[in-house]
Amino acid sequence: MTPSWHSPVPYLFGGLALILGLIAFALLILACSYWKLSQNSHNVSDSNRVL
Repeated sequence: MTPSWHSPVPYLFGGLALILGLIAFALLILACSYWKLSQNSHNVSDSNRVL
């Protein structure tokens, strides 16, 4: 019952999963910041229109 960690395949898939997770997290942060920025610019343009 010894684990077969002598093969590089689990490390390869683990690293790949980690990198894809980091990319997904970065894209989520960028999407949230873009959404907030677009909401703020939309509010600013509305306030300029009223004035």
